[in-house]
Amino acid sequence: MWNKDKSLILSRILTVAAVMAAIIVAFFIPAIAEWYEYEMSVEANSVFDRSSMFIPMCITLYVCDALALAALWNLNILLRNINKNEVFIQKNTNCLRRISWICMGVGAMMMIFGLWS
Repeated sequence: MWNKDKSLILSRILTVAAVMAAIIVAFFIPAIAEWYEYEMSVEANSVFDRSSMFIPMCITLYVCDALALAALWNLNILLRNINKNEVFIQKNTNCLRRISWICMGVGAMMMIFGLWS
């Protein structure tokens, strides 16, 4: 039967899987940026030349990947506290606040990159 302990274990396993995925994606960021540059070179409706998008795309993806790892780290701390039955504590509030600010940072990075491209 499914219970809160199994749900917590699944959440922690998925958090670790997401961390591993973010680390693996970091190795493929240059290939992703190269693919983006190639695919978008057909469109000419850009403020900047699409052939010069490799470096900004890499920077954006690396920063977003680092922010994702920071958010996942805070989520891991939050889940660890919940596992210790420390639910309504200041530490968890701080983790949630940091996660929300990290999400805002990723959104800002993507918006800047979207305006750039």
